[in-house]
Amino acid sequence: MTEIKNIKVKDSWNKNDLTILLANEAGIPKVHAARYINIVTETIAEALEEGKKVTISDFGTFQVSERRSFSGRNPKTGDPLNVPVRRIPVFRAGKKLKRSLNHPQVKTCGLVDVNKVKLVFSKTMDADQDLLLDGSAYEVLVDKKSVGPIVKVQIDDKNTVDRGGEDVEGVVSVVLTCSGPLRGKSLDVRFLKELQDVDGNLVTLD
Repeated sequence: MTEIKNIKVKDSWNKNDLTILLANEAGIPKVHAARYINIVTETIAEALEEGKKVTISDFGTFQVSERRSFSGRNPKTGDPLNVPVRRIPVFRAGKKLKRSLNHPQVKTCGLVDVNKVKLVFSKTMDADQDLLLDGSAYEVLVDKKSVGPIVKVQIDDKNTVDRGGEDVEGVVSVVLTCSGPLRGKSLDVRFLKELQDVDGNLVTLD
């Protein structure tokens, strides 16, 4: 668990980090996680080499852009040279990915008691807004059906983020208390009102 925490605080991740995170999330050996990552990246690369476009729903699209040949000069000697056609891999982010980078979303949600749900935000939320602890700002769904009013909202965890050299405290997660027990196969939370993060970005309502 310490290894996972150390990776998550890093400014950048490499292939080994992704392997460890995937193995932990999927509950599989690291050797299998590494193989699956290789399969995905090699398959995408093969498709691009064949001129195909690869779209991963909600994440983005990988495709190849071709740059025409042109005449130039050798930067060292100044001699004229012809730069050949270049095929350049391009990634275009999907709508959901773009939204997640700029607007707060539900990162995870899970049961912490028979009638309580822990909601983890994708971005640090503004702790001073009244809506954050307003039950009418959220909706809990079990098997895609609303369970009714949220009777209580409590702050679960806070975080401090650096904004222009100034530390700003915000909320990372809350616990939603529902009026009755939550029984079902699936659990989801969605926003009903425009809560905002510490940067002033609003959630996107469904």
